[in-house]
Amino acid sequence: MSAADRLNAMCRPISDFWGPAVAVDQIDLTPCFEDTALLLIPSTFLILLAAIQFFVEGRPATRSSSIGHIPITKLHVARTFLAVLLGIVGVVNLAKIINDSQSDRLVGEVASYQYLSPVILILIMVLASLSIQWFRNRGARAPGTLLIFWFMMLIYGSLRLRTYVLIYIHGAVFSSSADHAIQFYLVTAIIKFAIILLSFILSVVPDRSPHYGLSDDGDPRICPETKATFLSKISFWWMTKMIVSGFKRPLTDDDLFDLYPDDKSKVVVPLLLDAWDCEVRKAKRKNYKKSRPRTHVKYEAASLNGSLDSLDNIAMLPADADSDTESSPLPKKKPSKPSLFVAMVKGFGGLMLTAGFFKFGQDVLSFVGPQLLKQMIKFTKDKTIPTWHGYVYAVLLFVSAETQSLLLHQYFHRCFRTAIRIKTAVISAVYRKAMRLNNRSRRDSTVGEIVNLMAVDARRFMDLTPYIQLVWSAP
Repeated sequence: MSAADRLNAMCRPISDFWGPAVAVDQIDLTPCFEDTALLLIPSTFLILLAAIQFFVEGRPATRSSSIGHIPITKLHVARTFLAVLLGIVGVVNLAKIINDSQSDRLVGEVASYQYLSPVILILIMVLASLSIQWFRNRGARAPGTLLIFWFMMLIYGSLRLRTYVLIYIHGAVFSSSADHAIQFYLVTAIIKFAIILLSFILSVVPDRSPHYGLSDDGDPRICPETKATFLSKISFWWMTKMIVSGFKRPLTDDDLFDLYPDDKSKVVVPLLLDAWDCEVRKAKRKNYKKSRPRTHVKYEAASLNGSLDSLDNIAMLPADADSDTESSPLPKKKPSKPSLFVAMVKGFGGLMLTAGFFKFGQDVLSFVGPQLLKQMIKFTKDKTIPTWHGYVYAVLLFVSAETQSLLLHQYFHRCFRTAIRIKTAVISAVYRKAMRLNNRSRRDSTVGEIVNLMAVDARRFMDLTPYIQLVWSAP
């Protein structure tokens, strides 16, 4: 049995896995496809992002640890309540399916996917509720992960509602359900869509400031990015006020705001210094192991009939023989040195890794546009293709281009931010080392060499960082 046959067997006798739910010439999907494939897309997204953020950001982060958790507010309670309420709707759907499967009024059989869909919805709402609490404790006022998740759920809920409305209008009924069951599914689809829509709206609205840290909303010097929502960050809307001011008049020092908290030297420098100290300790341990003398014990094997049959045939010579044991230092090897590159990766690799994901997404989408154009050309030549295919291709082409633009801007934003942090940390590390040099070392290193390290060489790190990922992206 092929994969398509397994999917169809899971959906029958309601419908096939793929195909229109009603015989109309418009975009239409089966309830089985919507309740399985479409529901699994946001579910998988939330699971993966929650796992990544838990393991990557679960350690004490600079900004989150300085900001603290957000107090419980009405907005937070509303978000949690809607997630729990949607899970309760899934419980009601599951109870309805179990009751119908045991009822004598049922016409036909219940499809397997009808049990699976409510279970997925219940589990993912439990995870969404926990994620809301986790982001509140991390100080996230409007987390982007939840906003994207609810946007995906909104697409799922709108398509699912449209399908049941078409089924109800065109008089199409499930082969295993009566008319009252169709009305029940339609009502639950409306309730789900309303809850998802409200959850999406509430995820856009930012929560109040945390208990401590960056909580002074009235200070104009605070970087607006610290209070920006997810939509404001991806569109750089938080820069609008400064851009408008610069358009009207020349900017002055009073128009500038403070640095982003994670970009300040008191946060950036310890990241590199701690990683560098770790590399220094590691190099010292390796050099100690290389220089430590090792005792070589010679063994003599007594062979029986010219072969080693067992461990009993191996005998160690007496320890007091001069030729038995040797204590000699290992041959001199090149001493290990601490790696500045590894220290930089440990200190700033997380932000560059995130930028790499953005770059990878942008590179993948660059191949989507030509394929969509190919399908649009094919659509214009073939008059038998339904009209809604052309609308879908046009919308996908627009979404693909806009997403590429957003991903590319976020990639460069993180790359240049990482470059500035590396330059700041390297300059500070060189300056700290220069202040600790003894008189003998000061004669070996001139002031000009130290200045070059702090100015020219540190600048090279900054120039290289934004384009280092082209090593894998360009080919």
